[in-house]
Amino acid sequence: MKTPTFNSTLFQQTLRMHLAKTRLDDCANQTGISMGTLSRLCHGHKPSLQVLLILCGWMDVAPDVFIVFDEKQEPCAQCAIKQHRLDAIAKIAQG
Repeated sequence: MKTPTFNSTLFQQTLRMHLAKTRLDDCANQTGISMGTLSRLCHGHKPSLQVLLILCGWMDVAPDVFIVFDEKQEPCAQCAIKQHRLDAIAKIAQG
C-alpha cells in the first residue's frame, strides 16, 4: 500500500501565491487563522488538518492537490506533476 505524504513545498508556494493578492491580516480575518500561523505556514511549517481544510477552502483548491501517494516516482515525473498543479492553481487564482 502506498503511503500518502504531504507536499509542504507545493502548499507553501500555493499559499504564498494567494497571499500575494491580499494582505496577511485580511486572510487571517477571513479564515480565522492567526497571522502568526499564516506566517509560519509561509515559511514551511505544516498545517494541521483543520487549518489545511480552511485554507484550501479560502484558496478554492482541493486538499488532495497537496497529497502525494507515490514516493517511488522518478523525480522528473514528480516535478512535472508539481508544475502542472502549480499552473492549474495559478489559472484558478487569476480567474
